[in-house]
Amino acid sequence: GGTYLYHSGGVWREYFRGTAAHSTMRLKGSDQSIQSGAFNWASKARARIVSLVPRLDAFRIEAQHDGYLERFGVIHRRSIERKSPGSYLIEDTLLSNTPQTGAEVGFMVSGQLKVNESANGWMISGVGGTRVTIESPALTGRSHERALTEPQILGWTSTAFGTKDPATRLVLLPPTGLRTISTAIVVHSDGA
Repeated sequence: GGTYLYHSGGVWREYFRGTAAHSTMRLKGSDQSIQSGAFNWASKARARIVSLVPRLDAFRIEAQHDGYLERFGVIHRRSIERKSPGSYLIEDTLLSNTPQTGAEVGFMVSGQLKVNESANGWMISGVGGTRVTIESPALTGRSHERALTEPQILGWTSTAFGTKDPATRLVLLPPTGLRTISTAIVVHSDGA
């Protein structure tokens, strides 16, 4: 995501305010909140914390939003748990009475980092020998988007006002009907 421009950004402003520009779940290609102009919302997702375990050694937070409730009958709940130093589990759950289609979980990665596919996800590497893996074994597919402008804008960040920078959006595609998508993120130090 990012700031980009406030008044003259047009479709770029819409993109940077939208769900696809952030590391979260998107349902049926739709934003969690519906934009109405450069600063307003026609429909704004309401979020709340469900539970919180504020321990430094093994924190866990669970929150949810209702941005997809009216349109698709779904609440999106996300939990993030620190399993051990450098190891995190993210679970995205669709709370619904009916199986859902068209869910995707995206993660934005700086364009300055190198991304390679691994068995169940990606290996991201940068300067200083730090590597990060993002993996989710229960997938029907995965893709990545980088600096696209057609047919839609995808894979960009804005690190400062007035700038837009190429980035990589990693996309996990769960099977139809899967209610919880588990993603492991592990930070590996040099030599690990």
